[in-house]
Amino acid sequence: MPRITATPQPSRPAKTQVRTANFQATAAPRATTGQSTPAYTTTQPPAQPCSCGCAACNGLECLDRTRFFAGQLLSEADLNNEQSYWLAKSRLHNRYLHGWGIVCGLQVSCNDCDGWVTVNPGYAIDPCGNDIIVCAGQSFNVLQAIQACCRPKPQSDCSPLRYSPPANCQDAIQTWCITIEYKEQSSRMVTPLQQTSTKSSGCGCGCGGGKTGASTQTSTSCSCAAASSTTATAACEATRIIEGFQLGVCQAPPATNTSKGYGGGSTTAKPGSFDYQFDLCYTSLDALLKQQPSLAAGISDQAAYQAASQYLASAKSALAAVNSTDCQLSTSLAAIQIAAPGTTPSDVYIKALQGQVKQIAVTLFAAVLDCLCFSLLPPCPAEACDQRLTLACVTVKNGQIIDICHFGGGRKQLISFPVLGYWLSIFGLDTLLGTLGDALEKICCGDISTISGLLSAASAQGEVLSSSTGVPAAFNRAMFSSVAQRLGAAAVNTASSNEQTNYQAQALDLRPLVGLDSKAVLATLASNGLSGDFTSIDVSSDPYWTDAAVAAGASSAPSAFRATDPLTIYTKGSAVVGFKATSPTEVLSAQVAKLQQQVSDLQTQIGGTTINVVGPGKPESGDPKTTREM
Repeated sequence: MPRITATPQPSRPAKTQVRTANFQATAAPRATTGQSTPAYTTTQPPAQPCSCGCAACNGLECLDRTRFFAGQLLSEADLNNEQSYWLAKSRLHNRYLHGWGIVCGLQVSCNDCDGWVTVNPGYAIDPCGNDIIVCAGQSFNVLQAIQACCRPKPQSDCSPLRYSPPANCQDAIQTWCITIEYKEQSSRMVTPLQQTSTKSSGCGCGCGGGKTGASTQTSTSCSCAAASSTTATAACEATRIIEGFQLGVCQAPPATNTSKGYGGGSTTAKPGSFDYQFDLCYTSLDALLKQQPSLAAGISDQAAYQAASQYLASAKSALAAVNSTDCQLSTSLAAIQIAAPGTTPSDVYIKALQGQVKQIAVTLFAAVLDCLCFSLLPPCPAEACDQRLTLACVTVKNGQIIDICHFGGGRKQLISFPVLGYWLSIFGLDTLLGTLGDALEKICCGDISTISGLLSAASAQGEVLSSSTGVPAAFNRAMFSSVAQRLGAAAVNTASSNEQTNYQAQALDLRPLVGLDSKAVLATLASNGLSGDFTSIDVSSDPYWTDAAVAAGASSAPSAFRATDPLTIYTKGSAVVGFKATSPTEVLSAQVAKLQQQVSDLQTQIGGTTINVVGPGKPESGDPKTTREM
């Protein structure tokens, strides 16, 4: 694979090498329809303004695709539009469904040659939705790229000024980040069959000249000096577009404060995050809530009138500037009329203004809740200002690479299911998945007697989930407990009757008992042989037991509860609204609390009485007896 050096672009620091087969230093434009405007020309405005003032790619695009029919005269515009459509759909899918970042691989490691690093194979999606594929390990001369950035070549265009490092930058410890960028390159140039009239450059097809439009007149983009004469020659056309990448370096981003402060405080929330969206509406509303005029005693009627009027005007302006789903908030503020002071007694007038100010504050609080709910709806991501991806940052000093760091320098890992599985394997997820597979094998492919024994020994789900799941046995117990709850009491009892074991117990479906009187429920439990410990909790005053929670009590009750397990019964008045298998931890906590209460009662009964406790040995002559005061 040839190494091709690219001149650093004036608007971006240090792009040095294009690492792919047959790439030129300057990438060709992407495949289009062959016309001056693409087929999908309707562009929606970006969901959020680009803070850099120049987005790296377009926002949402309204697309159109080619329709084919019998007898159609196909042109290059039709065929190119077909490719453009699917490319745009793929980029749209990548950007807005998966996001952008490093998908896998692309680690940067040390190289045997001084000043070089190795970029391992991998796959990434850039901020514009393009696929970046590195098929093989690439060697990259980092020091050469840094030197090119420290001594930039003079530029003749009007691009923004670049960062100019100090002249002695080689003598200090510096941190530079290695970037990768999607690039395309035309390839396999051929001469079309149709002859066209064009201005000849005198270079031929080796220059990379190509037709830029669908008209009969074309132009070439050769770097060779154009000939003064005009002759009829065949323009060169590319038959392939190679999708590749370009490596480069840039200055390490400065450290930023990631703390966020609501209510007018400074925040560094990134555009597109929940904090950023919430701050857009919350900051102004919260500031108004804090600035609510008190209209304390002793204030003049005119001053109170001005404070209330200004507060109402500020509230109307704040509501007009934020997105809202409660369309009556502005109407409520418009209905508030601040009356000017007149003949009304001062205390009566001030009290009336206090009520109106309170009404304004309540409306603002409703707007804050509406802001919170509206911010939960994810917006379209902000447009990226740069289509490069950071792979890693290197620390260099005196022409030597000291360290390579993949974290903290801007490398963004795209979260995918394989990535989650890899990270969760740190906590043993792969082992648990293997155990799950073994449990499913026993259920679906095992012997019926084995399945019956496991189901009959299954404990209540709440008890299992409260125990340790750090061992495979606990996971198997939780698995078969869940299966037992799904199958129900009838199936579990049938399995128990087929197993000659000493741990089987009659199971009961508690779901039909929800909603019955507590006395009838206790009688039913006793008649079915439930001899475990029952703990009754009255939730009448618990605000979390709403009507919806009570209605869901039956669906969450155990469907196969063992007779010997402890049970927690939730009541609301005289009716039972829910059941829960009491976990061993809760049973132990209740026993400890009961023991502490008994000790407290005993101390209350004996008061300050001193209980003499004789030591295990004979006391020496003249020594008092050992005593313990309760």
